[in-house]
Amino acid sequence: MKKLLLIDGNSILNRAFYGMASNMLVTKDGLFTNAIYGFLNILEKYLNEDNPTHIAVAFDLKGKTFRHEIYEQYKAGRKGMPNELAVQLPVLKDILKAMNITLIEKEGYEADDILGTLSKRASDEFDVVVLTGDRDMLQLITDKCTVKIPTVSSGQKTVNVFDINTFREEYGIEPSEFIDVKALMGDKSDNIPGVQGIGKVGAFNLIKEYKDIDNLYRNIDNIDKPALKEKLIKDKENVFLSKKLAKIDTEVPIDDLKPDNLEKMPFNNQQLLKLFVKLEFNSFIQKFQLEEKDENISESAQHFLEVSDLKDFDTVGSRLFLYYKLDENILEIEIMNEKHQILKTFDKEADNCLKEIFSSDLTVVSHYLKDIFVYCFYNNIKIPEKYYDTATAMYLLDSMKEKYDIDDTYRNHNISGSVNDPKPYKIKYLQKYSENELKTTDMQSLFYDIELPLVEILAYMEYIGIRADREYLLELSEYFDNELNITAKKIFDYAGCTFNINSPKQLGIVLFEQLKLPHAKPNASGGYSTSADVLEKLRRYPIVEEVLYYRTVSKLYSTYAQGLLSAIQIDGRIHSKFNQTVTATGRISSTDPNMQNIPIRTEIGRKIRKAFIPEEGYTIVSGDYSQIELRILAHIADDENMRNAFLNKEDIHASTAAKVFGVNLADVTKEQRRAAKAVNFGIIYGISDFSLSRDINVPVKKAAKYIEDYLNHYSGVKEYMQKIVRSAMENGYVSTIYGRRRYIPELSSPKFQIREFGKRVALNAPIQGSAADIIKIAMIRVYKQLKEQNLKSRLILQVHDELVIETHKQEIGQVKEILQQSMEKGFDLSVPLDIEISVQDSLLKG
Repeated sequence: MKKLLLIDGNSILNRAFYGMASNMLVTKDGLFTNAIYGFLNILEKYLNEDNPTHIAVAFDLKGKTFRHEIYEQYKAGRKGMPNELAVQLPVLKDILKAMNITLIEKEGYEADDILGTLSKRASDEFDVVVLTGDRDMLQLITDKCTVKIPTVSSGQKTVNVFDINTFREEYGIEPSEFIDVKALMGDKSDNIPGVQGIGKVGAFNLIKEYKDIDNLYRNIDNIDKPALKEKLIKDKENVFLSKKLAKIDTEVPIDDLKPDNLEKMPFNNQQLLKLFVKLEFNSFIQKFQLEEKDENISESAQHFLEVSDLKDFDTVGSRLFLYYKLDENILEIEIMNEKHQILKTFDKEADNCLKEIFSSDLTVVSHYLKDIFVYCFYNNIKIPEKYYDTATAMYLLDSMKEKYDIDDTYRNHNISGSVNDPKPYKIKYLQKYSENELKTTDMQSLFYDIELPLVEILAYMEYIGIRADREYLLELSEYFDNELNITAKKIFDYAGCTFNINSPKQLGIVLFEQLKLPHAKPNASGGYSTSADVLEKLRRYPIVEEVLYYRTVSKLYSTYAQGLLSAIQIDGRIHSKFNQTVTATGRISSTDPNMQNIPIRTEIGRKIRKAFIPEEGYTIVSGDYSQIELRILAHIADDENMRNAFLNKEDIHASTAAKVFGVNLADVTKEQRRAAKAVNFGIIYGISDFSLSRDINVPVKKAAKYIEDYLNHYSGVKEYMQKIVRSAMENGYVSTIYGRRRYIPELSSPKFQIREFGKRVALNAPIQGSAADIIKIAMIRVYKQLKEQNLKSRLILQVHDELVIETHKQEIGQVKEILQQSMEKGFDLSVPLDIEISVQDSLLKG
């Protein structure tokens, strides 16, 4: 039997849009794609599940339909399609056309009517499935037509399937009688009037008894409830009008369109691939196997010759392209030369191969070189003099991606390539592509002078690691465990009962039902929110103060005391992984464990830093930038007052307070300095008066006055804020001092909140990104000097604005000089860069 799948386009698209509203997918070009993505997920599911032989999608057209001629107020008051959704509709239609799926629209009619007509016409020869989000379509159900309604229940995606039997069981009426139910109850969303005062239950009960509205009104005198009878009589005209509006027209004049003409056809893979690449839908490229199925994409014109031994491999040329895989520390490599000879080898032979090619004068081109450099350090293999990392290059060109998988990245930029192309060839393509793009975007210097040298340095830091005091961590675990027990007892005493403090549900009941604390905020699961922002408002209550402390200690205990213990390797050191291509700002991050998040602000958190200690005969020397982001702001904004404060070595926060509050520098109070500090750092992140008021606990008006006075004094900063946002909106990106670009598609959003977020990014990215660039330059200088001077001391960490060197005790003076010169000099800023140098016996400063 033939099967026809009919899809209610607007309805499913709307459902997909709002179902993914919390995940507003957007491409780097600023195109919203969440509705398209959701629609395609639904479509793919039912193409596989129903396996239709024929398919069509119907859409509504803008403008009035025959229902507006019957009732001018039809759908009056309904809000238009959000812009974020509207921009996705034509793109979806292009995708469906590329899938060779028939699209049907008819002026004066709705999609429901088109689908109803096709369903009726197909009923003799086809099994029909109608896919919709609109329950009005239930009236189409017959023994040959099933209606499926995708939905979300208890947070889980599901589908309501209605055939003739399930409909009768669910509603107790016939599908054709569903129209009469709608006529009585009306529909607010479509502005169908119905009978005022009769709802869903009442309407169903009446139709179950009387079958349709004609019979109902013939027997109106038999209704024994006076109020109900009065309502029906009063709105009789509306009832019959509503039935006309609710009834799907199954006789739409589309005589040229027969169900047999809707046969499911093969996709136009080439066109579909182009669209999916533009939309960054890599998962759909894989699901639909577009590269493998696309006969229009020719086989790669390249000819690859595989050789079995290095002696047969021609190393003549300037570049060598390397793909590698590490599995349980077993190395497998594929190398390709410029003549497209390919050599594959693994384990010890791979090591020997690496030693030879890394010692040559060839430029080694690979993807994510850091991991193989770590392997080289461990296995005493020389790092190549010249190398090119395509992952790092692609990161510079688009820093918003989560990862830069070789296959996905190659596919996105070379749609004429094949999924079967050798990995080294894909790397070759990405090298050529990225090199051209770096030149076009003027980021060559940023790449070659900053990012590329850093690959080796991060690999070295990862290899060296940092020593951890196991005994101290064991003692710290006991201390935290004891603190948790003491704090739990205090909480139970305040609560008057014991409960699971880690259960938000139980905690919410104790705080808001038993103790009746204010600011109770119900959540989706029916309990109360006990998030940090809710509890912070209640900190004045002793039990809440203890709960917040309990959470802090619990995190320190699990993440650090216990987590760090498990991370100590056989050499007694922790080898965190440093990530160069993760943050959009350009900052380095670390994982396993995260060394960037070591607590420093609270006394109990600072105890963690004491666990990191130097080797015997060494000490810790660190250089920490002082207020680097404010200094960069003074330079970028060219603000004379802020610049002079730094040139005169003033306390910038006290200086700001004196100007903003109109007092002498000597008379600035701690409270005034604290407020000025909050404004200084808040301005960098585009802080609002509301956020500032919450941070420093003052009224919103007062916070607004602080910001106003600040910008009046630092007029250059005010001008910069306006100028950088304008530039971002015109160009689509902002740049750091060293040319790093941050693209900001959010600025083109029609949604106010998203645009405001984009403005904050535009303000902050040049500052935070420039700070990242500067500390990377400093890292390169420090690493280079330590090597050139043949010192035993080694760079082991970069934490935010701080460089940490495990320093041989005989080299302390040299290391301090290297830090001073490398971190402060030669940056060509209009304000000085100052660092604080510390010598300590652990990572915790004294």
